[in-house]
Amino acid sequence: MTPRGALPALVILVLLALAPAAAGRSLEPAPSASPIDPAGAEVLNLTLTPSTAVAGELVTLNATVRYSEPANLSAEYFLDRVGTDGDGVPLTGDAPPPGVYSREMGAVLDTAGLPAGDHLVFVHAQVETGLWGKYVAAALRVVFPELTLSMAADTATATPGSLVGLTVTIQDAGTAPPLGVQLDLVASEALSVASDNAAGLGAVRWGRYSYGFGPLPENPAVLRVDLLVSPTARDGAVLGVTASLQYASSVGMAYGPLHAQASLEVRAVEMALSVRASSARVFPGDTVIVEAVLDRLTTRTVPEIFVDLDPGPWLALVESNVADLGGEFVGSSTLRFRDVPPGPRTVLLTLEVSRDAPDGAAAEALLAVRFVDRLGNPFESSAAAEFTIARPVLALDVLSESPALQMGASGNVTVRVRNFGTAAALGTLRLDTGGRLRVLGASLPYRLEGDLVRMDLGEIPPGERGVSLVVASLAGDGRLGTIAASLDFATPTGTPLGTVADDARLILIPRTLPPSLPPPPDALTPGSTLSAVVAVLAAVSLVGLAGTERGKTGFLFLFIPLYTRLKREEILDHETRGMIRGYVLANPGDHFNAIKETLELNNGTLAYHLNVLEKEGIIRSVKDGKFRRFFPSEMKIPHNGELPTKVQRLILEMVLETPAIAQKEISRVLGLSQSTVSYHLDRLRELGLVRAERRGMQLCYFVLPDGIEIVTAIP
Repeated sequence: MTPRGALPALVILVLLALAPAAAGRSLEPAPSASPIDPAGAEVLNLTLTPSTAVAGELVTLNATVRYSEPANLSAEYFLDRVGTDGDGVPLTGDAPPPGVYSREMGAVLDTAGLPAGDHLVFVHAQVETGLWGKYVAAALRVVFPELTLSMAADTATATPGSLVGLTVTIQDAGTAPPLGVQLDLVASEALSVASDNAAGLGAVRWGRYSYGFGPLPENPAVLRVDLLVSPTARDGAVLGVTASLQYASSVGMAYGPLHAQASLEVRAVEMALSVRASSARVFPGDTVIVEAVLDRLTTRTVPEIFVDLDPGPWLALVESNVADLGGEFVGSSTLRFRDVPPGPRTVLLTLEVSRDAPDGAAAEALLAVRFVDRLGNPFESSAAAEFTIARPVLALDVLSESPALQMGASGNVTVRVRNFGTAAALGTLRLDTGGRLRVLGASLPYRLEGDLVRMDLGEIPPGERGVSLVVASLAGDGRLGTIAASLDFATPTGTPLGTVADDARLILIPRTLPPSLPPPPDALTPGSTLSAVVAVLAAVSLVGLAGTERGKTGFLFLFIPLYTRLKREEILDHETRGMIRGYVLANPGDHFNAIKETLELNNGTLAYHLNVLEKEGIIRSVKDGKFRRFFPSEMKIPHNGELPTKVQRLILEMVLETPAIAQKEISRVLGLSQSTVSYHLDRLRELGLVRAERRGMQLCYFVLPDGIEIVTAIP
């Protein structure tokens, strides 16, 4: 295509050869002009330097003008078409020496603004008589660089964190090479240049996104740019890039700027859900705040969002800020928000931990968000806050150094507190001595409130600790004195969890036991000497058995004469019998030797009083191998007379308090091996005190009626 204003080369040749009319005028002088005569002026030659010029370059026009007589001389030029005489651009020149009738004249032609292509320069001259000579023409070619700019992204959509290729094409459609090219890219904040091939094109990059080129190494020059989409770019965002191109010619003529644009749309997750809790370790009865951040990573408003809350078995929702955020509850555990704009919103949920939550349990607050995204697809996402429940698990034991205590004497009692849990406890200990005992001192500070002793144990960490007491007996009637201990405990944050209790029973005996009483004379049944002889012979026949406890007990019971029956209310008035009865109450199932050694009685005295107590229905006895065991008459005795051991009794109490408990849990709480617990559970099953029921992969245990009676009857 010929640039506007330029003359075709063929026309120039025709004009030069045939001198046709230009713009409606002949190259000959106008009819009104004087005819050519010796007094006229003639242009002998015309040169343009340079004859091919870059647009904006100055061209020097030189002409030699000859005339016939000395006179004032003038010359002018026209570009591309001649005009009215005297309206052209004047040429200037110095006056020649005398006698010379030619003059060198010239002008400077500015090519700025001229279209690219071929042009004609017409020059003629006149003397002061007003006569103009013929036109002389010279060809001028104007050239300049002409660049085009285009840009395109490799894809119309992109995801956050991805790379997108960008192609920038610079095409040189001009007639002269550019001297310098500058390309500037302006991109959205969510875009950044990761790499490019500028170095391969001989370009230099400076600033953030500016490129400088020398001569273009190829035509077209293709710049490849890899753009990184920000990981935080929001869904639906339109990210744009604008390219601006400026360049100059070899003579410094500036061109541009040219512009091109490209854009892409972000396709991303429309919602980010994050959940965290104010604490990862919680105690029963505490409240914990769950913070759920719903971040709309998009540029549009979503009509409706649902959030489902599943707090699990040990957590309950008690408070939230849903209403403050313009939301509402649909049912008890589903939240609904309408017309949710882009950006984050923080939902605060206050959950309460159940006081029954077991130690070590894993709790979880699960939130699931759902809505329809901008493309019409269902969107779901979930996150959870996890907690570990820590609670104290306490057991209380009251242990006395001796089962008996003389009146006025003091003894040592230990209150043992065991915490099987993973959390410390805050505890207050209460001791009730029942008016028959008195606390004289303790290893911790305490205060007296009548027969009650109160003691603040403070923090009870996991493990075992003991409180030592010194108690004194206020009675010596052979009956029991009881120290009943109860421990109220709470979590470290002060939530009450319950009370554990235990007691110790001591037989309160006189300072000095009275001597063993011989059988009263009046208790003998009247008879003859023969009766005495028979009794002696019977005694002699039992001598062989006297070496065993069974034989010893039988021998003593047979040897003791029969007494007249005493009134029941008088039976326990005797200090020794009261002491024995109290011991049997405190230690049901103990045998003859154990009672004798503990109460420091001789064989005859103990056998006599045991016989009286059993005949009056106050105690009972059963044979157990070579032993005879004694029980309170009101206690149900196992069919074989065997009672659970202390460990078995503790297991029995746990099964009664926690029906369906498994062996593994018993082992964990008591700190015993599973094989040991298994042995004791088998013994309790043999005694008919517990039963086992399989549930899934575990055996779960339950207390049978006989076991309940044993637990409630044994102190």
